Amino acid sequence: MKGKKVVVGLSGGVDSSVAALLLKDKGYDVYGVTFRLLSGEKDNRRIRRQQELQIKAAANIARVLGIKHSVVNGQRLFKKCVVDYFLREYKEGRTPNPCLRCNRDIKFSLLKKKAASLKAGFIATGHYAVIEYDKCERKYLLKRARDKSKEQTYFLYQLKQEDLKRLLFPLGHLRKKQVVDIAKKQKFFRFLKKESQEVCFVADNDYKSFFKKYSRQPIKEGLIYDVNGRPIGRHKGLVYYTVGQRKGLGLSDKYPLYVVDIDEKNNSITAGYKKYLYAKEFKVDDVISVLSKGFRECFEASVKIRYGHKASPALIRPAKNKRLKVVFKKKQMAITRGQAAVFYNRDVVLGGGTISSVTRGYNEKAG
Repeated sequence: MKGKKVVVGLSGGVDSSVAALLLKDKGYDVYGVTFRLLSGEKDNRRIRRQQELQIKAAANIARVLGIKHSVVNGQRLFKKCVVDYFLREYKEGRTPNPCLRCNRDIKFSLLKKKAASLKAGFIATGHYAVIEYDKCERKYLLKRARDKSKEQTYFLYQLKQEDLKRLLFPLGHLRKKQVVDIAKKQKFFRFLKKESQEVCFVADNDYKSFFKKYSRQPIKEGLIYDVNGRPIGRHKGLVYYTVGQRKGLGLSDKYPLYVVDIDEKNNSITAGYKKYLYAKEFKVDDVISVLSKGFRECFEASVKIRYGHKASPALIRPAKNKRLKVVFKKKQMAITRGQAAVFYNRDVVLGGGTISSVTRGYNEKAG
């Protein structure tokens, strides 16, 4: 691959840095790109400082690696496509996954634009995933990484064939420990920034303060009902709750109570025992097929309903308005509107979509 130019998303962390190193060792002409995404509001000083430290770390890593590096400003796009989306989804009673939207509309989009300006044939990231070409089907396959505890295909199901054709994931066949061991032997190791598990634009993971600062309309309180429709308390605003939540309800009962449903139209919440969180059926919209075949017939697949969820067997069939109906073989806990449902055939990602509605049978026993 000598001379082949690749644009790598360089975050200043261990994964992207090792990805750039491995590509350089294979003979690629590597160009590192770091994104400036967070806004400059004064009340975000801490996370703004963290961002600048990450950018500085990425620049130092690129210098040690001997690769060209630049910073791409995506602040306006990030606010529109990720932050505003995040606020809107919570306001409407859904629980969004901002990383999915950021990958699709920000990171991969900006990497492709940068690659086009540099006439680079490839883009790459430090995601844990594998891309293979199936000669028989003449399709690119997106597959789970070797390290199942770190694999990130759940966040990548929106990639299409034209993306996979020029995308590289150098870490897909490595375990996280191997990646860290490689990094420890490099001179850039001292520059690496610690990985963050929080939503990057919510300081200290304080959702309550975030919503108070950035909600354009007043956050309204409302009623909490039990599963039989009887009022049992009041909530402080839909944005502060998600399905499966136990803390912060302000309710007392013989057994723990959880948020089992959120009704944005009536500004209300339904609370109940843990067994009421289980359901089998839900619908998916904004459907994407990685293999470009579409989903026109019934099929079986393993389905993940959130990143940490273990994929479970389900029957999937077309529904009205280009939606899909998913029916799990066994009930699953806390199927949540706004989250992604991703379909797998063993290790191959078939596609996925956004959970739009959930069928909850409150009178059924949880299975």
